[in-house]
This record gives sequence, C-alpha cells and structure tokens, in this order.
Amino acid sequence: MLMTTLDQEAASPAAGGPEIKFKEDSWDFGKIKQGDIVKHFFVFSNTGDLDLVLKDVRTSCGCTAANVADKKISPGKKGKIKVDFDSKGFIEKVNVYINIESNDQAQPLKQLLISADVEGPPQPKIELDHFKQDLGVILEKEVLHGKVKIKNTGETDLIVELRHKDAIIYTAGEKAVFPMTVASRNEIELVVKIPTLNKSGFIREYVLVMSNDSKRPKLSVNLCGYVISRERLKDLFSKNRDLLDWC
Repeated sequence: MLMTTLDQEAASPAAGGPEIKFKEDSWDFGKIKQGDIVKHFFVFSNTGDLDLVLKDVRTSCGCTAANVADKKISPGKKGKIKVDFDSKGFIEKVNVYINIESNDQAQPLKQLLISADVEGPPQPKIELDHFKQDLGVILEKEVLHGKVKIKNTGETDLIVELRHKDAIIYTAGEKAVFPMTVASRNEIELVVKIPTLNKSGFIREYVLVMSNDSKRPKLSVNLCGYVISRERLKDLFSKNRDLLDWC
C-alpha cells in the first residue's frame, strides 16, 4: 500500500507555480501635447496554479507612476497595473520602462514599456542659406564683405543676434540693431563687413549667430577669402598676361 502511494506521488506532475502573463508588453500613446498626463492599464493574468504575488513595481522615470490595486492574484484570475505618464518638460520621443518583480520563478522580473511622441509648444526655427561663403580675392586694407540670409520657418517670432568682434553688420542699407526679430515664415538678409587691415593671405572669419531657437541656439557662418596687396596682384597679372588676355 505504501509503495502504491509513493508510485502515485512520483507519477503526478509537480506543481507549476504562479505564472504572470500580460495582454501586451508595451503601449504607445502616440502624439501628445507637452504637459499632458496620460494613463494606461496593463492587464495581466495568473496562468499558473499557485497564487501570484507582485513583490515590487517601479518605473525608470519619476515622470511615471505605476500602481497595482491587488498584488496577490489567484490562479486563473486577472489583475491590472495603472500607469500614469506626465509629459511636462519632455519633447519628441520618450520611452519609460516599468519593472515588475514577482514570485513567478520562470520570469521573476518582467519589463513593460510605454512610449510617447511629445509635441512641444510652438517654437521659432532658424534656417541659414549657407554656413560657409568663399569671398575669393580681397584687396589688402579693403573690407571682407559677406551676406547671411536668415529664415524663420517656425511658428513664433525668432530673435536673432550676430556677433563678431570687428564686424559691422547692415540690413536694408542701415546698420543693424540687435537683437532683431524675424516673424514667422519671414526672412532677413544681413550684410557683414569685416576690415582686413594688417591681414594677408588666406583668412577665415567666423560670425556667431545667436537665436531663441531652443534646438539650435548657436550657429556660425564661416566667411573666408584671400587677402592680397595691389602690388602683388599687379605682379601676378603681368606674369600671366597671356593667360588672362582673352579679348
């Protein structure tokens, strides 16, 4: 009789234990406005044959709260985790992970993912027509003369300022006063004049473009050229007259 009982116990399958199974492992809120608070319920089941116990639920960001109404789920029953995401201060794509620790021996740590594409408030957007301008040959003591066209392709006013220690900057024939405002969908053209006094040979000048575009608050335009004296230029012409005489 004892042997029969032992044989029956050996033949019976071992208890499978608790098993956590989620309806989905991730959730995408899609496009939301900055400052929106959105929520989602992750539904899960205990597909095992013993009570499932959630030991800990935590998130990878303080912007997200995860709460469980019942941390002990009987076999065959369902539970849910409420996740609240606060998008304040975020912009563009955001991913947050929720880590669930349980007594499921097969997967004691389960990870879920929420994501959102956060649209920020209306912003200005700066666009330059070029970042480098070759001004060619410049006579000694003359002025390096470049142009910078600035476009605002954003939705609010763009505030810009050009900086260079020696430059004098003009717009529409008058000396520019900074900061300047460029309305949405508008553009301005600035003329940058930099003296070449005491300079010779190849020169490169960087003009800093500052703006209230949060993504590109600092840009630079490279103005380059070759400064040469009149005497040197005449000498080059005389030595290469046959190449230059095309008339």
